[in-house]
Amino acid sequence: AVGFALLACVCVMEAPAGRRWRLWLGVAALCAVLSAGSKQNLAPILVILPAYVLIGQGWRRAAAVAAMETVLLALMIGLSVHAFGSDAMVFQMFTIPSRHPWYFQEYGRIVSLLLASGQLIQDAALPAGILCFLLFFVTAGPKWNVSGLRSWAIGQRWFLPLMAAVLLLPSSLIGRAKYGGASNALTPTTYFLVVAL
Repeated sequence: AVGFALLACVCVMEAPAGRRWRLWLGVAALCAVLSAGSKQNLAPILVILPAYVLIGQGWRRAAAVAAMETVLLALMIGLSVHAFGSDAMVFQMFTIPSRHPWYFQEYGRIVSLLLASGQLIQDAALPAGILCFLLFFVTAGPKWNVSGLRSWAIGQRWFLPLMAAVLLLPSSLIGRAKYGGASNALTPTTYFLVVAL
């Protein structure tokens, strides 16, 4: 699932400016849908990619990515409902996850999320520290104006993986804090954080 998400990011970052951009962004949309379909806590990738494309390539391409994702997601859901039935899909996608108890539920969800955050900090401290060092002391600072944001975002190879790591934090933490969630539930955040290096 995380591999599909990374492949989607690579396709978005490598999309050419010429006529073949639709093919690259279509492959990115397909990989994003496969990623979200494989692991629910990677569903935010369906929003992250169009947001990045909006920043780096403009609203027309962002709308194209969002439309491709929507069509492919509808196709995947339709095929899954045809194969397994709508009751089974609803049960697996919504009923079971909503009924999973939280670790340390007797102390409340906040305590459970804080404990998951502690493990995330432990797992992500080294790559986050190295990334912060590189950003603040090694690379040149960006020009923080709206007109330069597009060219700056495209020019920084680490920007999309870091954006994905940050925006996948909530789903990673909830996945870890729920009963049955293991330390690999934090992988969407830590994986993209390491890739940003």
